[in-house]
Amino acid sequence: MATSLTRTLLDAHAVTARDRACAPGAAFTLLADHVVLEGHAATLALLAFEALARPRAPLEAVLVGDGAGAPGAGRFESADERLYRLTAARHAGVAFVGADRGPVHPVYLARFAGPGRIALACAPGASAAGGLGTLVLRAGEIEAGAAIAGASITIATPRIAGVRLPGTLPPWAGGHDLACVLASRLAEARVVDGVLEIEGPGVASLAVAERTAVARAAPALGMLACLFPSDEVTRAWLKARGREPDWKPFATAIDADADTVIEIDLDSIEPMERDAATGACRPVGEVEPVALSQVIVGADADLADLLRFAALIEGRALALGVAVAAQAGTRAIAAALERSGAWSRLAAAGVWMLHPGAAPVAPPARGVTAATATSVTGPYAHATREVSIAAAACAAVTGRLGDPRGIFDAPPAVIEMDAVPPEDLWMPKAGDDAAPPVRGAAVHALPEAPPITTALRGPVLLALGERAAARRVLAGGPRVWRHASHIAELARHTFAEADPAFADRARRSRGGFVVAGGGFGEGARQPHAALALAELGVRAVLARSFAPGCVAALVRHGVLPLTFAVPDDTALLATGDEIEIPGLPEGLEPHKPLVVRDLTRGGQALVHHELGEREIETVRAGGWLQAVRATAALHAAAAV
Repeated sequence: MATSLTRTLLDAHAVTARDRACAPGAAFTLLADHVVLEGHAATLALLAFEALARPRAPLEAVLVGDGAGAPGAGRFESADERLYRLTAARHAGVAFVGADRGPVHPVYLARFAGPGRIALACAPGASAAGGLGTLVLRAGEIEAGAAIAGASITIATPRIAGVRLPGTLPPWAGGHDLACVLASRLAEARVVDGVLEIEGPGVASLAVAERTAVARAAPALGMLACLFPSDEVTRAWLKARGREPDWKPFATAIDADADTVIEIDLDSIEPMERDAATGACRPVGEVEPVALSQVIVGADADLADLLRFAALIEGRALALGVAVAAQAGTRAIAAALERSGAWSRLAAAGVWMLHPGAAPVAPPARGVTAATATSVTGPYAHATREVSIAAAACAAVTGRLGDPRGIFDAPPAVIEMDAVPPEDLWMPKAGDDAAPPVRGAAVHALPEAPPITTALRGPVLLALGERAAARRVLAGGPRVWRHASHIAELARHTFAEADPAFADRARRSRGGFVVAGGGFGEGARQPHAALALAELGVRAVLARSFAPGCVAALVRHGVLPLTFAVPDDTALLATGDEIEIPGLPEGLEPHKPLVVRDLTRGGQALVHHELGEREIETVRAGGWLQAVRATAALHAAAAV
C-alpha cells in the first residue's frame, strides 16, 4: 500500500511495531540516522553525551560544527567552548567542521544528507536537507547528545500537509519564489506544525538548489520539516559529488496520509520579495523603488545558484554605490567556483567574494539589503528584502529591486558541474582512543536533578506573580550569557532582576519551588532557564500557565511543571512558605491532579499537569539523561 514519505520514513525508523500504527499527535519513538550540531548547542549536546559515559552509537553520521562568524567569537569563553567542541568531537570519533570551514549544514547537505534518512538537528538551516529526501527533526540539545549514544527519541507523530505541483517552474523564478507563494497558501489554509510533502509532475522541473531553498524555509513557514521525493534530479546531484550509491528512488502518495493538500501551479510563479522583518511577500515588480545599499548572495547558496548569478552579471557593470557580496558555503563549492572560472569573473566584476567561515556581511546603517540564500541578523535585519538569485542579480546591476525579466535578455540555464570536490577530505576524525575532552574554565558539566522517590517538600523560593517571562529567569547581556556553558555560574544570575538573593537562597535550601503567573517561560533561551533552575535544585514550577516549549524544557531537566486548577490560587502561596506535594512518585500519573499543601499557613491548592507516560518517567528519574541511564540499566539487566 502506497504511503507518504513521512510515514514511510517513520515506520522504517520506529523502535517498536506499536509505533508504526500511531495516529497523528500520538507519541512515536524512533532511532535517527544522523545528528547535526553547531555552535553552543553542540557544546551542550556533547556535554550530555559525555555525561552518559557510553560509547558512540554506530550512526551513519554525526557532525559537530563550530559555527561560522558566531556572535561573541572573540570572548575567551567562546575559545573554551571551541576547544571543548573540537576535543569532544575527536574523542567521540565524529566529524568536526571548524569555524573556518563555514556553517555545518551545507557540509551535511553535500556529504551525508540523502533519501530515506532521518536526522536530528541543532543547527540553523539543516532543514534544507529535506530537498534530498531527508526528514530533519529539530531536537533539544540533551536529546541530541543522548542520540549520539544510541538513545531513541520520542516525538508527537506529525500531521502531513501535501503540496501538489503541476506545471513547470519558469526560468526566472526560483525556490525562494515558490516558498513565498507556499507561505501565503499555508496561511490561508491555516496549516502549521506539520511536515510538508511535495509531489506532482512539476517536481522534475526543480533543480536541487530550488528544492533545498523550499525545504530550508519550512521552519519560517511554521512547519516542522519539508520532504521532496528522490528522482533522477536527485541522483544526478549526488553523482556529481561522488555519492551515487546513496541514491534510491523515493516517491510519495500524499493522498494516503495528508490532512491537507494544496495545489500550486508552477507556471504561475513569478519573482517575489520577502520582507525579513514582517514576513510579507509580494512580486518584485510591485515593489516601490527603494535605495539599495548592498546585495548579498549568502552561504546557503548552492553551487548552481552561484554559477547562475555569475552568468547573469557577466559583462555588466555593478550599480554605483551598491556593495555586492557572494559567499561560498563550503570549501568544495569555493573550489568548484575557482575551477570553473566563476570565482575570478565575479571578483573581476567587483563582487566581494567571501570564503567559507568568513564573518557574515553586516548591513550598513542606512539603505536596504537585497539578500538571497542568507539570513541577515542583528539590528539591521528590518531593512532586508529576501529575493531569488535572478532578482539578486537584477538588484546588483540596477541598484534597485525589480523584475529581472525586464533587465536581462535571456534567463541563464541551470548549470550543474559534472564533478564537485568531496567535502570530507579535510574533516578531522579520530577514534575512541583520542585524549579526553578538554574543558576550559568556561565549560562545566550539566546539572542533574535527583530522582523523585518521595513527596516533594521545601520552601517557596520566589512567588513571581505575573512576572513570568523567561527573561525574568535569566536577564540578557554579556555579563550573564558569557557563562552559557558553565551552568553553575549562569545560575547565579537566576531571577536576579526580581530578587538578587534568589540563587544563594535556593542553594542554601537545597531545593524548593517557584510560583508564577501566566505564560511562564515566554521568551528565548528556555533550555538555559530550565538548566539554571535544575542547577539550583528547584523541584517544581507552579504557574497559571506555561509558554509553548517551556514544559518540555523543564521536564528535560527534571523540573516538574504544574498548573493551578484555580488560577487565582497563585495568591495563596507566598515567598518563604513551606509547602509539600504528597503522594509522590506514585501519584504522578497522566491526567491525575495533585495537591499542594501550604504547611506554613495551612491552606492547599489543586494542581494538574499535561505530562504523558514518557514525560512522567523523565521527571521521576530526574531528567532526560538519568532516564536514559535507567533505561539502559534495565535493558542490561534483562540481557543478563
